[in-house]
Amino acid sequence: MPKKPTKRILEVKQSLLDKIADRNSRQRNFFISNRELSLRYGVSYQTAHRLLKQLADEGHLHRAKASGTYLAGSDQSFDGITLFMDPLSKKKNSFGFQILSEFRKQLAERSISFEVSYCKRFRKFPENRYPVIWGVDLDLRTFNSHVNYCTVLNQEVHAGLNAIFTDCIELGQLEGAEKLGRYVWEYYGINNPVIIAGPKFNKVIRERVEGFKNAWPKCETIFSEDSTLEECRKAVIRARRYNFDAILSTNEEITSVVLKGIGRRKPIVSFGSKEFLEKNRLEGLFVPVEEIVERSMEIYIKRCTLNCEAGMNYKLQPCPVNLRGYGWSNESIDQYALSA
Repeated sequence: MPKKPTKRILEVKQSLLDKIADRNSRQRNFFISNRELSLRYGVSYQTAHRLLKQLADEGHLHRAKASGTYLAGSDQSFDGITLFMDPLSKKKNSFGFQILSEFRKQLAERSISFEVSYCKRFRKFPENRYPVIWGVDLDLRTFNSHVNYCTVLNQEVHAGLNAIFTDCIELGQLEGAEKLGRYVWEYYGINNPVIIAGPKFNKVIRERVEGFKNAWPKCETIFSEDSTLEECRKAVIRARRYNFDAILSTNEEITSVVLKGIGRRKPIVSFGSKEFLEKNRLEGLFVPVEEIVERSMEIYIKRCTLNCEAGMNYKLQPCPVNLRGYGWSNESIDQYALSA
């Protein structure tokens, strides 16, 4: 027969209940840990563990493996989604614009309320709305006082408390570009390709260039100043000064100019939309935008059902168009736990 709790234990439990009932305690904030409870109230670690388990069994707290203990909530946590987008996403045909357009489409189809915030830096979690972040500078270590769920697209998340509750969708740009660069050598036997790239300030472009360079460390790289047609033309003109036997292009704006200014006399591989690559009968890779958004929707719905598992990292690989063999796979998703 279990022992009756002592007067001291009952006092500690009541103190914890008062803390839970405090109106300043926001739903689903982190609650104190076993160790913190033990130190603060002068009880053993085992007693602290037992008290928190009792409170969880009574419905006051929620405990999740790899997440911790936090205040239980009874209502849906989010009233919709806020999309935090790099201002460059306003530019039509940019990759960010494609992602935003697909979000608008799928959110409307699912009747999910949403708003768009264009910003360079993520500064504050929106009240009762779920953040999805693309191309915006953020450091989650500055938000460690509360549990804050969010989905981050194609960005590194620094280790810390909030990283545990961050779902990441990586796009595998670097790996895809490296594989594409090696493909050119495998099937065309070329020795001296040239990389013609979009603007260097674009993170996606930099990752693709890095991947190409991993395959061809010594090849020349020409960046455009921005994504305008005029700057793409200037980059292609500069590239023509070099002696090369294939072209590695980071984006379809560059490739469009290459097709007009240089033609198909030499092999061209490119990143671009599936429609663009198929229409121009090009070999290359496209990033599955629909899949990025679908995965984001699944995560949002999971969080709205008060799923409090630790965040996951989802890796989506670019998909091949007209590429012959070389180990390309139709399986684009790899899922693994996000270490904090």
